[in-house]
Amino acid sequence: VLFTALGYWPVYAIDSGLAVLALMYITVRIPSGTPMVLRMPADNASASAADDAGRRSLARDACSAVDNGNSTTVADVNYGGDGGHKVLRFGSGVYATLVTCFKPRPHHQRAFLLLLLLAMLGVVTAFGSISFLYLYVKKLFDWSYNSFIYYTVASTLLDVVGTTVMLSVLSHHMGVPDLWLGLVAALFKIAADTITATATMPIMLYVAAAGSMFSLVTPVVIRSQLSKSVSPAELGKVFSLLSSGESILPVVMGPAFTAVFKDTLDTVPGAVFYIAALAYGFTAVIFGVLLGFRASRRGVEEENSPLLQEDESQ
Repeated sequence: VLFTALGYWPVYAIDSGLAVLALMYITVRIPSGTPMVLRMPADNASASAADDAGRRSLARDACSAVDNGNSTTVADVNYGGDGGHKVLRFGSGVYATLVTCFKPRPHHQRAFLLLLLLAMLGVVTAFGSISFLYLYVKKLFDWSYNSFIYYTVASTLLDVVGTTVMLSVLSHHMGVPDLWLGLVAALFKIAADTITATATMPIMLYVAAAGSMFSLVTPVVIRSQLSKSVSPAELGKVFSLLSSGESILPVVMGPAFTAVFKDTLDTVPGAVFYIAALAYGFTAVIFGVLLGFRASRRGVEEENSPLLQEDESQ
């Protein structure tokens, strides 16, 4: 819209101005502090007494390196006098992350955590269909690029409204639990993708856009629940595994979606959106299971269990 009305230079000038404002905000609002030293959770069931002693030595050496103003990173510090054997390598970090995410936890917390990670993978899979939306509407309704841009702007505005309503009104002010918000958002997205896949007239795409206005809430809910399901010392490892999955899955699903779209373009052009609806259906089922976990523990007092703690702001 701005490009059509103003041209190249104003659009790039606005983009550059927003980037400068973001940089200024980061500089003013986000403090810079001392580099954090690697923290090992004390309750790691796989850690032996010797490993604990080694980690404490590692932490002391890393702190000493930071205090002396050296540029030595934690990964460059050795522990033990065994000939300079380095233990913090890539494989060691991956192993520590997997141990944290898959170790046994009380009150079904491990299952809760892993199901949340799977739910996010379902969401990321569904996002793969967005890349084919323009080709889909051009094939189906012969839309021009400007028509598609108008639709995209309307869809984006609806997403902003839907996210604001769910997070600000339903979650913050009315106290609706996160998992219920995630389930409702997933169900709306399933309906929206199904309508998109079966669209026979352009107005149905706008109806689908209205139905998917809550879709951005689903990943927010998943991340929120992940942060409440583990201790603060474990958050980094859990989110690193989540980010790895979010980065790797599109590499696999991108070619898969492309192959499906090409093979079904003349027969079922909306096939990729059916797949997206199925992916969100998988996520919705997981939300239902997680709600069942919560309901099974409803009458039990577990003040120290992160599984049962809800955000006090709700």
